[in-house]
Amino acid sequence: MATSGQFASSDILNCPSCQNSITYYDVSGSSYYGCPTCHTFFKYENEEPPEILTTFSEGVAAVILPMGTEGYLNNQFVRVVGFMHKKEAGASYKWSEYMLLQKDGSTIQLSEYNGHWMVIEPTAKTYSHYHAGGKTYTINTDKGQYWLYNRYRAEIVNAIGEFDWNILEDASLTISEYIQPPYMLVSEQNENQSDWYKARHISRKDVANAFGMNENSLPHPIGVGAIEPADPADRGASCWRSRLCWWWQCLCFRLLSVS
Repeated sequence: MATSGQFASSDILNCPSCQNSITYYDVSGSSYYGCPTCHTFFKYENEEPPEILTTFSEGVAAVILPMGTEGYLNNQFVRVVGFMHKKEAGASYKWSEYMLLQKDGSTIQLSEYNGHWMVIEPTAKTYSHYHAGGKTYTINTDKGQYWLYNRYRAEIVNAIGEFDWNILEDASLTISEYIQPPYMLVSEQNENQSDWYKARHISRKDVANAFGMNENSLPHPIGVGAIEPADPADRGASCWRSRLCWWWQCLCFRLLSVS
């Protein structure tokens, strides 16, 4: 299946700081841009003069899926239009999120941490968590129970490409992740906003196939992913290992939260 040439033509604008040409693809939807050359993040919309919002101090991490890359994922043709390198506030570990523009005009995210991948998409559903005591919270759904895995605030380390919202404002969000491998429910909340997302694990091989890449060009997985499923080739043993890792991760989070 051809994965390129499925989208309308792009456009070009210049970075207001270094005048580097930036190609963007969601011509009618994007208003915020990150320059890959000087790391300036700025707003540009309605033909008004661009407004510089910040300059990221760190260089961009390795971008595995370059801007403009086309593929086929989620039963749709997609194009990579944005990239964010993030970290948990007060912690050192970092992860990557790619913004994917779908053929129908909507966007989803592809997240990578330590070689483990997730597809994340918004949902109109809302969920209520159940307080099981202490720092233990669960969500009951018609497809099973999700357990609180982590709760944190995220910081943008760097970003390139285009976005339809001011990603800097996400620093005010409290993010709660509830897991039931191979799925996750994500809550993003502050005083004025409450959004939910659904995530699912996607294998390294499927990511490579989606974008017509060699699997070896993607980061090799380290450890067990938060929602990594059992390995079908070793179903019994892997299922127990996956579940044990899942419960251990949840337990560690609760103990750290209590302390």
